[in-house]
Amino acid sequence: MKKGMKRLFIIATLVALGVFIFASVYAQIWHTANQVTIEWDAVTTNTNGTSLTTGDIVKYKVYIKNAVTGGEPIELEEVTSTEYTVTLNTEGSYFLGVKALRYNSEEEVISESTISWSDIPEACFEGKNFGVRYFLPPSNPLGLRKK
Repeated sequence: MKKGMKRLFIIATLVALGVFIFASVYAQIWHTANQVTIEWDAVTTNTNGTSLTTGDIVKYKVYIKNAVTGGEPIELEEVTSTEYTVTLNTEGSYFLGVKALRYNSEEEVISESTISWSDIPEACFEGKNFGVRYFLPPSNPLGLRKK
């Protein structure tokens, strides 16, 4: 193999390997549906690892953001459970997020976490980040007739 061809082969191999590694690290699973239920682990500690104070209540805010355009997240609802069903009615690709709110016994918010997003592997179960896509269904075929 000539020196120039060998160099070209090495460069092409390194580029292909880089693309493969990049795609493997940043790939997420896309779920296509108009409705998806997400769940998460209950928050029982503070960021320093200590247990929450007795009497404190944890609630969660669920968010959605456009995966293509980004923009400001949209708050969907505040819930006390550790699951939520998201229903999509606008075509697009989305990431889902959840943040914890810590309330004291007087039902006042005393602190809150940052939002954990579904596209961040560290926030996802077993590092499997994901997004949700929704496509409007096509119109029904009309004008049926016997040929």
